[in-house]
Amino acid sequence: MPLPDSFRKLGASSLQAWEDVQKHDDVLDQRDWQFLRSAYLAIKGDPALEPVARDALFKKMLDRMAASQRLRELCGEIWQPFSGKSAVIAINDRQQPRDAYPFQELIRHLSASGFETTFHSVSLSDPNWTKVRLNEQFAVSFIGRHTMYRDCAVLAEIPADLRFHLPKDNAAMRGQPLAPEFHCITQRRTAAKPLVFEAVQEEGKGERVDWAVVQRFSVDLGVKQVVVLFIEGATSLGTTGAGQWVASGRCDSIKLPSGLALTDSSRLEILLKVHSQVSEPPRPWEPTCYPAKIFIDDAKFVVQQDTLHLAVPRVIAVGTKPKGSANVCYVSFDGDDVRVRSSRPNAAAAQSALFALCLKALRVGKGQDGRWAVEIAALVKDQSLWPRGADFLKGVRHTQWFADNLKEGLLGDALTISHKSERLELNCEIVEEEAL
Repeated sequence: MPLPDSFRKLGASSLQAWEDVQKHDDVLDQRDWQFLRSAYLAIKGDPALEPVARDALFKKMLDRMAASQRLRELCGEIWQPFSGKSAVIAINDRQQPRDAYPFQELIRHLSASGFETTFHSVSLSDPNWTKVRLNEQFAVSFIGRHTMYRDCAVLAEIPADLRFHLPKDNAAMRGQPLAPEFHCITQRRTAAKPLVFEAVQEEGKGERVDWAVVQRFSVDLGVKQVVVLFIEGATSLGTTGAGQWVASGRCDSIKLPSGLALTDSSRLEILLKVHSQVSEPPRPWEPTCYPAKIFIDDAKFVVQQDTLHLAVPRVIAVGTKPKGSANVCYVSFDGDDVRVRSSRPNAAAAQSALFALCLKALRVGKGQDGRWAVEIAALVKDQSLWPRGADFLKGVRHTQWFADNLKEGLLGDALTISHKSERLELNCEIVEEEAL
């Protein structure tokens, strides 16, 4: 968000003037505002420091805001929370650092960015979290399988509904030949079988295909919100590839579309597919990787011409239990279950409307033109589709409501809205399946 002239013109004015403009225009995010306010109060009243320090402080905030306007690449958005007090952590196993190569990659990347990040290697058997000072950090990144990190207060607050998960760390499996039950990443799905992405090594070709995840989310640590970033692979190849990707031009070249930005509360989950030759004798991995799936605040995106675009589903699956009933347990787009986060405006209503639309389309069937089309009036009147009612559609223009809440950020080009005939057309296939 550009800095309003009302704020910029204040210059090194009084704190009260800054507070008035912040309250009116909501210029800075909460973390930057608290930093500004605390620093101002620290110098206030010192005749030797206040005039010069206040000017320097305000300039620093202007620079920070200007920098945030330039961070329109995916890489910059991912790392933005680390511009404040933050930490990157790796595991030290019997005096040997694990995942040393991605750790070094992040040290180079963040140091070159001028971030206030500190770097720590903690013991696998007896981590000393006091030295990391977790209670002082605004953002923390963990490299490698996060279940290796013991007794960490931040990790005790991990959201239970993350899409991607790795099997819990098992000391007996470390460094062993590939085992599908351990060297894998699982994508959990609502009321449907999970998807499993296994690391494999092709015999005779000398190539390993691995998987990794980059996950960013926020947790509440006491009264403070902390941004957490996981960089972890099914094997060391995946972790190395993910660390290089998230700190390199391959990620930095991906642009965000206008109107899309990550806040500290945003949730990001990226599944990466990673390849590398296996060398004998062993040498450092030389991975190549690309994003197989990207979810931002639970909306799925794809990369097209180096820009993120909302993924348009080819097949929508409606999971009902029992099959053929009006009890919709989930809707999935191309195998990925659709979630509407509670932080999104009209989240519950949007999910209800999506379920109702898909179920109605299945009941009506395809038209003579081979398209799935639903009359809005018939959709709204069919009370069997709305177990919790559809009062949120009363007194609103229906076509505009569906445009704002189903097309925008959810169905995208898979939904065509005819304002003249008041119809909803789904430009994809719809199937019904029985939920677990």
